[in-house]
Amino acid sequence: EDAFLSRLLETGATESTCTSNSLNQIEEERQEAGEKTKNLLHNIVAAIDDLWCLKDGLYTAVLKARPEDCKTTGIGSCRERTSMDLEVEVRNLRLAIGNIHLKHKSLVREMQIARDTDAKNKADLERLR
Repeated sequence: EDAFLSRLLETGATESTCTSNSLNQIEEERQEAGEKTKNLLHNIVAAIDDLWCLKDGLYTAVLKARPEDCKTTGIGSCRERTSMDLEVEVRNLRLAIGNIHLKHKSLVREMQIARDTDAKNKADLERLR
């Protein structure tokens, strides 16, 4: 039994197991963090989509409910101008969200490349041991 234990210590079997476990744990934590980030961004996009649908519905309802004679008064033109300003602002917000989404995609691609490189380096390191 003592000879077996001393051979194990000489070959470094216990060290590689410990290292392997910590590497696996780090990889699992990275994957969990990635999943949490992915879920968070999915929830943000879903919430924004819901708000856009709500805005479109409200806009349509206001246009239908507005009396025709308001168009000829100063109040109607003011409302139309405000409505147009809001529409421009919503369009700008949508563009900004789209840009953020594109940047997120780019960062995800870069992270995946880094993960792939890291996995390759770990495999090479294990092979060299």
